[in-house]
Amino acid sequence: MSDCYSCHPKISADISKDKKTLTELAEKRHPTPKTPKLFLLKSAYDEAPIVTFYHNRHIVQFGLNCVDCHRGNVCTDCHKSPQKQRTVVLNHENCMPCHKNALDENCNKCHGNEKKPPFDHAKTGWRLKPFHKSLPCKSCHQDQTEFQPLKTDCNYCHKTDWKVGSFNHKITGIQLDENHREIDCEICHLSRNFRKKPQCAECHDDKTFPRDIPGKKIKR
Repeated sequence: MSDCYSCHPKISADISKDKKTLTELAEKRHPTPKTPKLFLLKSAYDEAPIVTFYHNRHIVQFGLNCVDCHRGNVCTDCHKSPQKQRTVVLNHENCMPCHKNALDENCNKCHGNEKKPPFDHAKTGWRLKPFHKSLPCKSCHQDQTEFQPLKTDCNYCHKTDWKVGSFNHKITGIQLDENHREIDCEICHLSRNFRKKPQCAECHDDKTFPRDIPGKKIKR
């Protein structure tokens, strides 16, 4: 994979008139690189030299492509001996399009004296489990250069006016029975406030949730 000359002939070799070689090179494709999960970089910042970079999260959660960050990289930036901790003079240029205020706000967001844990969304007051855990950030945060708090009311994002029976209630862990499958969401979820537990009093005098459920529990 690191054999540059398999695709890039030496300068001394003139292949400009070798149609066969040119055709073979044109058909070659760079193999899909493995996506690193984590890099620990050592910067020249002596007070907090360790930079923890969760590479895989930037790709999966932020939906970035290689060229979004690696615009000016050369082959040797990737094709070098793998190390548990790479020693580099940290260049902030690739990070600034998204982290433009990082240097002014707080260098410790990235720099430290030891490995930093990944970002925990629960610290914002909004736990992503179970329904939003696998979503990329841009599904909710349209402007990914400046993350602002969003309203936690489900209806703020889920503005679709669901018709009765159109929502797959199984994803909540409860499969509705025949008596509840065709009733409107608001009968159990007052004012469509899905953050509060559902109530049964609209139809039942002797039932309460979660002691009684409108169907059966299933694995999610």
